[in-house]
Amino acid sequence: MGKNKIFLVVLVSIIVFILSLNWLSIFKLYKVSLNLNIENYKEIKVERYGIIYYLPVNFEHIEINFEDNEVLYHADFKSSDGSIRGIVEVLNIKDLEKYLDNSQKSATGVVDFKFFNIYNKKVANKDGYLLEYIRRGNDNKYYRVYEYFVKTNKGYVFRMSFFIRDEIFNDKFYNLFEEIVNKTLIK
Repeated sequence: MGKNKIFLVVLVSIIVFILSLNWLSIFKLYKVSLNLNIENYKEIKVERYGIIYYLPVNFEHIEINFEDNEVLYHADFKSSDGSIRGIVEVLNIKDLEKYLDNSQKSATGVVDFKFFNIYNKKVANKDGYLLEYIRRGNDNKYYRVYEYFVKTNKGYVFRMSFFIRDEIFNDKFYNLFEEIVNKTLIK
């Protein structure tokens, strides 16, 4: 009887240990998801191009001047925990459809994609495009990417892109990306 009790205690301990490891990873995902419940946004105006976009107040935001004829405005952003990274750009592109087609073709074979899709999509109440793909990053981890493109009335292209490690991605992130991009005001 003593050996059976010891065996049972050891077995239960092993099961509890294995379950605790699973719960730890679930808790990490839950913790990341909790950070998505963001109510406050900061307004960023790009007046020269008639664009106002919003980012959660806890996101870092840095504007970078490329002094480029194609990239007229560029800003990097990331969430406070670093799980979400992204860019906002105003591009001087005359043929957006050709640009998107060339982007996919030029990256194929150079970039390790799990998949790459382009969708017609309403972006900030305008006709636009959504690129959705998973690619390997420089750190050998896979990233899920959502890139939104929309033409402005001034003849420019607004681009907002989100990058997140595929292993932590869930639908709450996608909903957050949609909420952020659809708060954008484009004249």
